[in-house]
This record gives sequence, C-alpha cells and structure tokens, in this order.
Amino acid sequence: MLRKNEFEKVQQNLRDKLGLKAGCGGCEQAFPAEAAGRHRSGGKRKIIGNEFIAVFDDEANRIAEETGGVEWLVQGTLYPDV
Repeated sequence: MLRKNEFEKVQQNLRDKLGLKAGCGGCEQAFPAEAAGRHRSGGKRKIIGNEFIAVFDDEANRIAEETGGVEWLVQGTLYPDV
C-alpha cells in the first residue's frame, strides 16, 4: 500500500534506476472496503493482511499465465518482517 500518487514515483525509480518492471494489482477499493467499520487497529491489520495475500496470489497467478513464468515476484511493505 502506498500513499496517494506515490506509485508513479516508485515505479519510475524501479524502472529508471534499477531496470525493473513494476506493476500494480489495481486493488485500490479492496483494502478500504475490507477494513471499513473496524475500529481496532489489530483487526484492521489482520483483514488488510489477508486481503493483501489474496491480491498478491491473484496477481502472481495472472503474471505467470501471461508471461509463462517469472524469476522473481516481490512485495514491499512498511511493516518490518518479523
């Protein structure tokens, strides 16, 4: 998840500075809808985490079908991996 209008800058940096191809799953509406009405931050994190996994899985499958496979598919996060 990125801040509004941040994806374009991140994509430009990945492409221009690292030579990588970046894409977006187009799930802007999924995360707010899943977390709406939840008041506990831990509950929101769990809902958003589960939705993120589902979106990532869908995108990984779509990309694999379109390209015949990829060497690496990565994700970024602001939350440190534990």
